[in-house]
Amino acid sequence: LPNPIDLRVENDGHTLISTAGIRLLIPARGDRFQPYVSGGFGLSRTEESFRLSTEALNLPGRPGNTIPALDLDESTSHVGLVGTAGIGASFRVFKAMSLDLDAKYYRLDRGRNLGTFGGGVSYRF
Repeated sequence: LPNPIDLRVENDGHTLISTAGIRLLIPARGDRFQPYVSGGFGLSRTEESFRLSTEALNLPGRPGNTIPALDLDESTSHVGLVGTAGIGASFRVFKAMSLDLDAKYYRLDRGRNLGTFGGGVSYRF
């Protein structure tokens, strides 16, 4: 019996998103809690690579008969538009310092969607 074929498959990719937008503060009764909505547009760059490879395989009982090695290496990149929408709130914890919590939706071209939950610290002068 011949040895099994040593098959290797590699898939890799990443997307870089750059956006600019606005944040609209929603009036609230107190000064410690400040809800907001946000939105914007930008660009994304996606790079993907795919590689499929095997080693040459010698067939038993037939000297010199081999199945040749396979090496398929494909990569692609794409730049497209991005739209964003989000909601969040700032919670004042000390004088001009606030903690921010938000959720954002990213609509990329080619029907791709991303969502993030985030937080941060802001200081207002």
